[in-house]
Amino acid sequence: MKKLFCILMAILMLSACSGEAAVDKNKMPPEKIFTLGAHMEDSKIIIPFTEKGARLDGGRITAIQNGFTVRYLNEENELLEEINLSAKSLEKPAKCVFSNHGIFMGTENEKVPEGETAVCFIEGEWKLCGGVFFDREGNILRELPHIAKIPEEDIIPVKRARWLGEDVMAFINEGSFFFYRISEDKLYFSADSAEAEI
Repeated sequence: MKKLFCILMAILMLSACSGEAAVDKNKMPPEKIFTLGAHMEDSKIIIPFTEKGARLDGGRITAIQNGFTVRYLNEENELLEEINLSAKSLEKPAKCVFSNHGIFMGTENEKVPEGETAVCFIEGEWKLCGGVFFDREGNILRELPHIAKIPEEDIIPVKRARWLGEDVMAFINEGSFFFYRISEDKLYFSADSAEAEI
């Protein structure tokens, strides 16, 4: 009788433990969701959407940034690919800006605490400084010059950046609106401050 009682207690305890895995993941803290997802047998990774991620290809792919690593997940949260971003000018990771075609990672600089990159006035023209453009596989398309040794009054910190196509990106800061064409390494200034609202 005692053996039967012990067996029943063991079954009840096991079923209670297995029931914990069925808890609603929406009500759990993000770090707990990640832990559960990382150990699931069906290889799905459950990661909450954060500011360091983006939806690509009409929402079919999710890009998640963790430092210099980018993971691409499908709609079922299965890992499709993992890439590492690497460039000589990138000493520490900054927040990436993703598009269907590429990735931009700015650089952090003590002179420019508000932004990860800046527009700088160099030798009579405005240049984009501090950052690296990668293709979607993590290959370098263009590495921008450093901000070092530029007078502070000739630096406009970038507040926001947005891809406008495969080869063009917009950089915005309080009434200043610039277009940068990667293939030409050319920065264009827009005088229409209304465009800066995008």
